[in-house]
Amino acid sequence: MNIEQKVNAIMRYIVAETREEKNLAISEIKNIMEYPAETEKNKNIEEMIDSIFMEIGMPCHLIGYNYTVYAIKIAIENPDIINNITFVLYPTVASKYDTTSSRVERGISRAIESAWNRADIDVIEKYFGNTISMAKGKPTNSEFIARMANIVKRGIANG
Repeated sequence: MNIEQKVNAIMRYIVAETREEKNLAISEIKNIMEYPAETEKNKNIEEMIDSIFMEIGMPCHLIGYNYTVYAIKIAIENPDIINNITFVLYPTVASKYDTTSSRVERGISRAIESAWNRADIDVIEKYFGNTISMAKGKPTNSEFIARMANIVKRGIANG
């Protein structure tokens, strides 16, 4: 990332008028200022998420796969973001992938739906237990992201 992009992200924070704009800028600044130790931690997080997604059958060729991985990483670092998924999380992911919030939302939803349709019922039970109603179908984007973030956090804590 070049210096101009770094300065622009910091300036967006300075001129932000709303809390959502400031949070979005902070997320961008954190991504820019990643330290080597954080990079290794992120690599482990991504490997864990990839492993779970492979097990549940989420196709990695879908763009929603990448959006979902990034959204989970953000939710791990900032659990409160799940309460503001539409106005903070989707725009943060959209900013990283140079797309729109609505495309992020739709991509994540399609990736979850595809995984849900492919997954073995035992695998769903393993990861979601009684937190998701099988009668209702697939979980919402926020339910899925929050649950995956909790699973990955526990996995990291347990070593």
